[in-house]
Amino acid sequence: MVNISLLRPKVVLKPNKDISRLTWALYGTPNKTKRNGSAAFAVRKPFRPSPAVLKKKLSEVGKRDQSGMEISQSYCDKLLGLCVASDEWDRVLEVLDVMKRHGLKQGQTSYRTCLQACFEAGNGSSATEILSAMEKAGIDAEPIDIGLTAAAMCRNNLSETGWWRKALNLLKQHSHGESTSTVTSRDNPIPLQAFDAVLECMVEERQWKEAVRLLRLMEKGSVKTAKKQDGIYPTPAVSTYRAVIESCAASNQAEQAIQVLSSMKREGIKPSTYSCELVISALSKKRQWRRAIQMLELMEELEVPKTVVTYNTVISACARSREVGMAKNLLSKMKKEGMRPDEVSFNSVIGACASTARWKDALALLDQCYREPGVTPNIYIYTNAMRACAKGKNPKRALSLLQVVKDKGLPIDSYCYTAVIDACAKGGMWKKALSLLDEMQAKGIAPTEVTYSVAISACGNGGQWQKALNLLQSMRQQGMKANLITYNAAITALSKASRFHAKKSSSVKPEEIGSEDLWSRALLLLGQMRKDGIEPDGFCYSSAISCCGAEGRWEEALKLIEVMKKGGPKTRPNKVAYTAAISACGRAGEADHALNLFQSMQNEGLSADRVAYNALFSALRVAGDADKTYELWREVIGKSTTT
Repeated sequence: MVNISLLRPKVVLKPNKDISRLTWALYGTPNKTKRNGSAAFAVRKPFRPSPAVLKKKLSEVGKRDQSGMEISQSYCDKLLGLCVASDEWDRVLEVLDVMKRHGLKQGQTSYRTCLQACFEAGNGSSATEILSAMEKAGIDAEPIDIGLTAAAMCRNNLSETGWWRKALNLLKQHSHGESTSTVTSRDNPIPLQAFDAVLECMVEERQWKEAVRLLRLMEKGSVKTAKKQDGIYPTPAVSTYRAVIESCAASNQAEQAIQVLSSMKREGIKPSTYSCELVISALSKKRQWRRAIQMLELMEELEVPKTVVTYNTVISACARSREVGMAKNLLSKMKKEGMRPDEVSFNSVIGACASTARWKDALALLDQCYREPGVTPNIYIYTNAMRACAKGKNPKRALSLLQVVKDKGLPIDSYCYTAVIDACAKGGMWKKALSLLDEMQAKGIAPTEVTYSVAISACGNGGQWQKALNLLQSMRQQGMKANLITYNAAITALSKASRFHAKKSSSVKPEEIGSEDLWSRALLLLGQMRKDGIEPDGFCYSSAISCCGAEGRWEEALKLIEVMKKGGPKTRPNKVAYTAAISACGRAGEADHALNLFQSMQNEGLSADRVAYNALFSALRVAGDADKTYELWREVIGKSTTT
């Protein structure tokens, strides 16, 4: 009999088994190994005998035939299978002639051995030919023969996509009794492993809808009370549900994965830890941390074993949603259940702290890492701690962490340096930021676009707009493409410098400011962005308008507002853009334009704040319109009394 377990294109190995010591002669050679819960999966390549091996086998049978030695049925069947699987049809005829001379017939065992060989070789085409030949010979194909053919097609799918659909059609056809040459019954359906093989292909191609559809067919057609039109299907097992869940999870279909898991519970099948982790991972990607925690509770209810990986996945879901408190609680819960958090656990929670600027919590967790048995803080943990310090505008602590990393000899990368440079940018330490940029380049660590962006921001925050533009130019010289974030940082640097000049010269007329035409540089950068195929967003436009506003370039500011109105949702004028444009009109005494902008702002549902009103008052003051100023003042007073 054929070993049914060989129908699946994967073989489950014991975790501690040495894969290299296994014999793959019959079943293929290992291609790659991946983790699946606590087991290792060795994905096998289809195995086809070399022409030399086939020639040797044929030579042996020829010698036996000529010498009159006895040749057994099983020997010829195996040789026949090798020839069929290798598409050596001329050789098939030679073997059949030998069998005829020795009184051997091509019976059901011969066909099945050929199907087995086709499966091992991943030759779905030849397997289909053999199944058709059985039908023509008047031999009823048993469910196992259909299973072998479908599994061969699925292995064929490794090199040529689309074969799984043919396998699925074959399984459906014989499960619904559309072929009279197959004998199936409720007690003898097509082997489950054939359906699992099809589902594995669906996982690879992310065909979650097809996977769920097949599962529902199997559930409906596997019960004893199923009607004839429901077909005859094997009862889905844990492996079946796992494949469907994995297919849904791979396509980010968290809700579908949960429904499949619920089906398992309804059918009384206990899900595996890995299946639950797949669902939690899908929920994590959608930032549904509450559902992820509910999954953890469901695992407890169903007595499904939880692992460190399980907790790490739920912690990651909380971290993605910036739920630091819940992530910390899960860390404590792990310990209470006797599980030791690992580096991944701490990194996820510290990463959540970094996203929420909770640098004190991040450093406290880092201290906890030092005390936790078996946990050694790695470069990822330190980088996230530095990010937390950057968000919290604490450059000194970020710099001290960088020194710790250096002292420990950890491999410092661009992400680590970027985090510290960002901390310096937010802390007003532009000189130190540039020093770190030089340091990383001296060590052969290439800065990324983000590194340059935060360094440009550091220069902008320090009023060093020339250095900011020099960095942008340096990127170009190195063949790096500036992205939206980089341009934002550069235009913001010009905007801050413009406002600084405006404050210094608030008592001087706009045309006497003697600025360095920062507004024109900002407009040039907007033009360069479009040349590079980058669409400026609202933030870019707002910063450029701010440049124009600070230097009294009201006409340019109005033009940019009109450009923003014609753009997409991301470029629509916001409160900052309108306020900057109103300021530009105000500094030039263009009260009518300022009032029109103010009205447009309100018409678009943007509520004016104190800055917007001050800009408008400034415009009316310069224009000398006392009546309108008083009217506007009464409006402001009226709003303040109603609120």
